[in-house]
Amino acid sequence: MSEFQVLGPDLKKLLTVAKRQPIAFAFNPAKKDEDHFFSMDRKKPADVLGRDAKKNGESGKVAFGTATVESKLLRLTCEQQVPGIAKKLKKFLKTQKLSMNIEVLDANGAVLEADVSDIPDDPDEEAEAPNPQAAGSTDDETGAEATPAADLSDLIARLNQCKPKVQAAPQTVVALLTKMFTETAGLIKAGDIAGAQARLDKLEAALAKVDASEGGAGEPAQLDAKQIQGDLVALGARIKTLPPEHSARLAAPMKQAVDLFKAGELAKTQAATIKISAACDTLSQSAAAPKVDDTAKLANRARALRDAIAGLTDEALAKRLMVDLGQGAQQIKAGEGQSATETFDGIEKAIEQAAASTDTGAQARWEAHWPDLGPRADVEINAKDGPMAQTVKARKMAAEDAATAGDYDKAVTIAERLEDTLKEAYAARMEAGEAKKDRVSAVDFAKARITWRDARTELRTEMKTLADAIIGDLKGGDVDGIDGAVEELYSYLDPITDRLETALNKLMEATEPEAIETLKQASIKLIGELQQELEQGIFADIDDNNGFTNVSVQKKAMTALGAVADEINQPPKAA
Repeated sequence: MSEFQVLGPDLKKLLTVAKRQPIAFAFNPAKKDEDHFFSMDRKKPADVLGRDAKKNGESGKVAFGTATVESKLLRLTCEQQVPGIAKKLKKFLKTQKLSMNIEVLDANGAVLEADVSDIPDDPDEEAEAPNPQAAGSTDDETGAEATPAADLSDLIARLNQCKPKVQAAPQTVVALLTKMFTETAGLIKAGDIAGAQARLDKLEAALAKVDASEGGAGEPAQLDAKQIQGDLVALGARIKTLPPEHSARLAAPMKQAVDLFKAGELAKTQAATIKISAACDTLSQSAAAPKVDDTAKLANRARALRDAIAGLTDEALAKRLMVDLGQGAQQIKAGEGQSATETFDGIEKAIEQAAASTDTGAQARWEAHWPDLGPRADVEINAKDGPMAQTVKARKMAAEDAATAGDYDKAVTIAERLEDTLKEAYAARMEAGEAKKDRVSAVDFAKARITWRDARTELRTEMKTLADAIIGDLKGGDVDGIDGAVEELYSYLDPITDRLETALNKLMEATEPEAIETLKQASIKLIGELQQELEQGIFADIDDNNGFTNVSVQKKAMTALGAVADEINQPPKAA
């Protein structure tokens, strides 16, 4: 057994110490509740206990940090945490005949999980002082001076004086007062003098209000209307600090209390105030418990995560996340909703990080392949005798939709299937003897259009170079109208570039041999006209004799027109 593991009376003793100061703890879960490893020590640092727990416990998972106790609540502030610790530790403590609620926090104080329920004390049990021999002695565990027995005796005497008053209280408040009585007794037993003092003060104040309200008609002066009004205002402010779903539950009782006060029913107002204040205590405690997904929602998350993991390309990561998913499923079956929620949150985060860090190069493959594949698909779709036109159309749309959504991996996969479909369509056409040898493929014209679009971009770049040179040369001088004149430079290109692109688009859309031939001749004729325009006017001197800087507008335009003409004039290919 580890020197730090604590059980039975030793554990109870250290939990009492934790009411006064934080104590290091470590926890290593086991399969059976009674076999969980739990250690505490007031001197050793938490990480030392953590290493010891990992060595001596049953599993490889360890939580460690500091523990404090407040009444029946054991609060664990974790430097390292394991899922489900709240429920598991609570069950372990029960095997040690200790009933405690558990709250688990991270290092920043945020609640990670909790297992909180009503843990009743015996309302008829009188408070007893700790061992009188401890009076004035030194606590051998903490080294601190023990609580003087005289202080405890005073609290016990005051509490026992309250008991008959609690038992004789009206039915409307007796349950609340009994709860306050037993909580105070529990704090005295645990040696929490400060906590017991504060709780006893509240109990005595509540009994004083009850006594005042029960004083009868002969003692009306005992009720202080201003004090009661102040209590109502303070209670209203406290309700506003609760979460909306909790404050809404107290809206109606609070309104009734205000109406009673307005009607002069001071005694009833006091009784209502006590009940509402107790409800605030209960709701404040429940609000601290973390929210967890219900079983149905968790099951749906598990199914969605399973599909997401199946789509991962990293097989090692997918295998690890499937193990985590299995653990989450077991947590759902065990009723550990908070633990399952945290497990699934971790899986989702890992999937998101994998997606963000993965670069498959799919976008580059798409952009390189689609300009050729798309037009070929259009030819098949528009063909009157296309044997697989509908299949091609569906896959083309699916590929474009995926690319638009940014899912290039999916787009490339569909494009590869589309390529196979086009091959099948061609083979089917050949088998049926329906091929038309004189049908021209649109692929050649697609290359011509791409060539011209690239040239158009380069020509505008050259024009911008000239425009910048003009503005720079005239900077600081008389530049009225220069900006407009520079903008006009771009307008000289538009008639040339737009006219040819329109002609090439029409050529791309044509499917019948006669129409294709007519549009080819029209495009060749237009190219000749554009070449003549580039040898006249502004274009004759724009490259070398513009007076500002050398550019290559005319040269690049002429070269591009020649390349487009060569593409168009290539011999027809059988479709």
